[in-house]
Amino acid sequence: MFRGYFTSTSREETRDILISVGALTLAFFIYNSVGSRAPLNGYDTVVYLLEAFVGMVTAFLLHELSHRYVARSYGGIAYFRMWPFGIVLALLTSLIGFIFAAPGAVNISGIYGKEQMGKTALAGPMTNLALGIVFLGIFFVSQPGSLMEQVFYFAAVINLWFSLFNMIPFPPLDGSKVISWNIGYFAIFVAVSLVINIYIFI
Repeated sequence: MFRGYFTSTSREETRDILISVGALTLAFFIYNSVGSRAPLNGYDTVVYLLEAFVGMVTAFLLHELSHRYVARSYGGIAYFRMWPFGIVLALLTSLIGFIFAAPGAVNISGIYGKEQMGKTALAGPMTNLALGIVFLGIFFVSQPGSLMEQVFYFAAVINLWFSLFNMIPFPPLDGSKVISWNIGYFAIFVAVSLVINIYIFI
């Protein structure tokens, strides 16, 4: 069922994925470090790096691979390409308390129907929402103050935020394709994601 999700990856695509995930991990590490009110010690460094890595592998990489998997299941051509300028922006903006997280995206061709395009677009935010809910559950059952609690809280927050932000209905975000395909599914998904995001942020 999941053949082609992680497989059928060219060397160039693998390189682009590794660089993009690495750059975003560094960007979020810098962001957390800059926002820390106290000097970093060894434990904080490990926590921030682990938070950033787990967050980016799940929220960014699995989001993009979900697009690729669904597009390929429809017979489309889909592959990830990094955007070097986006990587530079991510690293620079991390220093000022905001991250422009767009180091690349999955390029898709060979899919033209609204339903196929809409489902392909929805796959990314849907993955984020599902992961966010799972990680939120792990956070709730983790020992207070533990490394697991901290890492999975960050992973939950970043995945839930990605699920909502990417559904903004303006190109090139996923929401523009989903709302063009089915406004009902769009509204239901946004409502669920919004409620959970409000819950976790208040």
